[in-house]
Amino acid sequence: MLDRFGRDTSHLRDSQQEHPAEFATECIAAVEGLFGAEWLEGQEGKEQHRLQALWKRKDWLSTCELFGLGKCIQELAPKHAGWLRQTARKVKSGVSNAHGFTTEILTCGSIKSQQGEVAPAKGNQKGYDLQVQFPSGFKYYISIKNQGLSSHEAAFHQFGDRLKAAFDQRLRVLKVDGELYLESNAHIGPETFERLITFVGDILQRPDKYTFKGSTLTFRTMPRSREPRASTFRSSQVTIWCPQHRNALKNAESRLKEAAENMGAHLRYSDDYFRYLWIRVHSSIEVAVLKQAAETMLTDDAQDYGFDAVFFHQPSVIRNDSNSIINTYFDYAFTSGHQGFIKAVREKKISLLSIDTPVGCLSQKPSELYITNGSLSAPVPPRHYFYQKADIYVLMQRDGEAMVGNWSSPASGIRHHLVLRNRDREVLFPSPSVEVEETLII
Repeated sequence: MLDRFGRDTSHLRDSQQEHPAEFATECIAAVEGLFGAEWLEGQEGKEQHRLQALWKRKDWLSTCELFGLGKCIQELAPKHAGWLRQTARKVKSGVSNAHGFTTEILTCGSIKSQQGEVAPAKGNQKGYDLQVQFPSGFKYYISIKNQGLSSHEAAFHQFGDRLKAAFDQRLRVLKVDGELYLESNAHIGPETFERLITFVGDILQRPDKYTFKGSTLTFRTMPRSREPRASTFRSSQVTIWCPQHRNALKNAESRLKEAAENMGAHLRYSDDYFRYLWIRVHSSIEVAVLKQAAETMLTDDAQDYGFDAVFFHQPSVIRNDSNSIINTYFDYAFTSGHQGFIKAVREKKISLLSIDTPVGCLSQKPSELYITNGSLSAPVPPRHYFYQKADIYVLMQRDGEAMVGNWSSPASGIRHHLVLRNRDREVLFPSPSVEVEETLII
C-alpha cells in the first residue's frame, strides 16, 4: 500500500514498535517541510541536484534515503530548528557542495553521547561543524567531511555508459542479445575508451575476444534462458573492470590530510578538548588505506596533524538474499597519547560517542562488490574500478486470461524489464528498480 507521497514504506516498518506505523511517512514529510514541496519537485531548484533526484524517484532506495534524512531532521528540530533552516538554504543553493551540507544534517542527527550535549556549531564557525559539551567542561569538536566519487572514477563510469550505449546500438544492427566484458591489467584511459567505443559501435561483427593496448574485450551472444526474451528490444550486459587511476589513493590520502590541516589551523592541541574528524567515504574508496594514513599521522609524536581521532563511515547497498539494505561500514583511528582525554575517561567525566545510523544496519566489515557472469560471481579485485549494467527484456507469459511477469534485479545494475508481445508488436514495461543501487545522500 502506498502512502500519501506515493511510496511503499513497508520495508521501513519499526520491528521494535518504538514508533507508530506511520513513522516512515512522517519522516519523509519532515523533508518536505524543511525543503519545501515546490523546490523538491524541481520548480525552484537546480538541475541534477541529488535531493531533487531522490524526491522524484519512488523506488525502495530513494525512500530509504529520504526516510533517513527525515529521521535526522526530526531528531534535530526541537532544539536546532534555526540551524536546520540555515543548512537547508545552503543545500538548496548549490549542486557541487550540497552533499557536504546534507552530510552535516545526517551526521548531527546520528551522533549520540550519554553524558554530553550534542549541538551543531554556530554559523560560519571555522574548524569544526559539531560539538559535544560535557558537564565537566570537556568538549569534543567534530569536523564533518565527505569523500565522494573521484573525478577519475566518475570519468570511468561515464565512459562505461557510452560503451554500453554503443554496444546496445550494435546489437540492434546485429539483431542478437549480447554480453560484453572489458578487463585490463592497467588503468583504461580516455584514448583507449574512445577507440573501444568506436570499435564496438561501428565495427564489431562476431562474438570473439579482442585485445587493444593491454585491454581484453570479450563479446559473446547471451545464452538462452528459461524466460524467453523480446526481439524488438535487445538484451545486453556490459561489465568492465580495471585498476584505479595511479593517483586515486594518493588523492584520497591528500584530502584526509587537507581536512586535518584545516581543523588544526583553527583548533590547536589542548588537554581541554578532543578533535574528531568524521568522514563519510564513498563506497568505492578503500577505508583501510585511509585508516593506515591516519594512524601514521596519529603516531607521529614530532608533529600535530590537526586531529586526535578520525571516524570513517562508508554507506553502501548490499544484497541480503533477494532483498537489499543500506549497510554502513564503520572504522576509526585513535590517538593513544592525548593526556586530557585519558584523564577525563579515567575520572569518568566524559562518555564515548555512538552512532544511530539513519537507516539500515551498522557493520565492522566493509561491503564487497561482485562481478556477475551468468550464474557465477567473484569479488572485484582490490583497488579496481568496476562497472556493471545489464538490461534484460523478458516476455510476459500467459496465465489463464492474464499476461504475467515479475520485474527483478539479481544484482545492482542488472535489471529485468517486462515486455508484452501482442501479435507482431511488443510493448515495454520498464523496471521500477533504480539503474544502479548506490546511495545519493546517505
